[in-house]
Amino acid sequence: GASAFASKELTSVIMPDTITSIGQSAFKSNKITTLSLGNKVETIATEAFAYNQLEELILPDSVKTLGGYHSGCCSSWAAAFASNKLKKVVFGSGIETIGSRQFESQTTLTEVDFSRSTNLKAIEGNAFNNTRLTELDLSNAKNLTTIGGSAFNSNKIVSVKLNSNGLSIASAAFANNLIEELELKGTIKSLTADAFKNNQMEGDYAYVMGSYENGLPTSTVLTSYAGANRSNIVLPNEVTSVTATFSGLGITGHFDTGDGLTSVGSSMFASNALTSVRIGNNITSIGQSAFKSNKITTLSLGNKVETIATEAFAYNQLEELILPDSVKTLGGYHSGCCSSWAAAFASNKLKKVVFGSGIETIGSRQFESQTTLTEVDFSRSTNLKAIEGNAFNNTRISKILIPSSVTTIGSSAFASNSSLTEIFVRGKKDASGFTSLGSSWNGTCTNIIYEYSSCYT
Repeated sequence: GASAFASKELTSVIMPDTITSIGQSAFKSNKITTLSLGNKVETIATEAFAYNQLEELILPDSVKTLGGYHSGCCSSWAAAFASNKLKKVVFGSGIETIGSRQFESQTTLTEVDFSRSTNLKAIEGNAFNNTRLTELDLSNAKNLTTIGGSAFNSNKIVSVKLNSNGLSIASAAFANNLIEELELKGTIKSLTADAFKNNQMEGDYAYVMGSYENGLPTSTVLTSYAGANRSNIVLPNEVTSVTATFSGLGITGHFDTGDGLTSVGSSMFASNALTSVRIGNNITSIGQSAFKSNKITTLSLGNKVETIATEAFAYNQLEELILPDSVKTLGGYHSGCCSSWAAAFASNKLKKVVFGSGIETIGSRQFESQTTLTEVDFSRSTNLKAIEGNAFNNTRISKILIPSSVTTIGSSAFASNSSLTEIFVRGKKDASGFTSLGSSWNGTCTNIIYEYSSCYT
């Protein structure tokens, strides 16, 4: 029963074959180094053998469940074998569930044997988190359907073998290991973005797809990146969607999205140390903060990109920006109720910007206070309609040509620019040709030339 032999200074325990269950805290807080379980034990409850000195655990085939960590309204209970000194665990054929935090932080644990675990269904969250496993062979656990969050996080695992149908792998399940090889058989139902984050996989192993069948990916969704490579990454063209995050992995050098992707999600590649980026030719949109806070000096945009969202390339080191004809919108500064977002290309070191024919809207504060910016080319921008407020405020442009298609210029769009000596407006006789002109749109520049003005020949 519960707590029946707790805190009795016991050093060894032998169970008779008549016992089928071991209650909560039954042998908690002893000094047990030797344990022999009878061949009819099915359930071992929370804390049953917690806080002992076991170094080896061999479970009979009868054991189905090891009670995991449990938290109630007023108290919590550790897992069945929490806080021992285990080096090796051997599971029998009957095991179905390994409870949460079962062997967590037992840094002596280097070996786990699942070779007879044919009925194993669930390894719950943090079950082997922060142990010292080096290999994980679950190839005989063909009924396994769930591997919980951080289940094998922060070990030293080099190889993983999985072989079950309909397997779901939760967040960080295999993160922060040394995995070089991943053998996948059966079918994977779901993988979270960071399931294999921070490992050492090379080549094809690095790109963990959304589902597998007989070891081959059946989905082209990249759900987790587990590569050792932290420099000059090129995504395979077979990848058509990414739910994994590459944010904050310390990736340096070049990044190529490949030509399979159609969009880049929010913050997906943010906060690295990338210096150059190639956007593939099938990408149509680049999400908010997608490449924010890198060190990008070179950017090549594919010929289908239409929308570049707020902060997409903010806080980088771009000196030149050439937008393809496909680009329609550059997301401007946006302020919400609790936070704000900078413009798509805010806080770079731009000297020159060339707009394509497709551009329709240049968002607010787009290039504001980039005092290196001296040249803006609208010569092909026949569809430009709106230059929003402060878009080029506090830059160093000397001359600007406003296309005839522009109907709206926001407040202070070209203000605080002492270098600006001429504004030439195509296709208009005077200011009445605009639908909307914001206050101080032209700053201190008074030399505004309208193409159809009687003063212009």
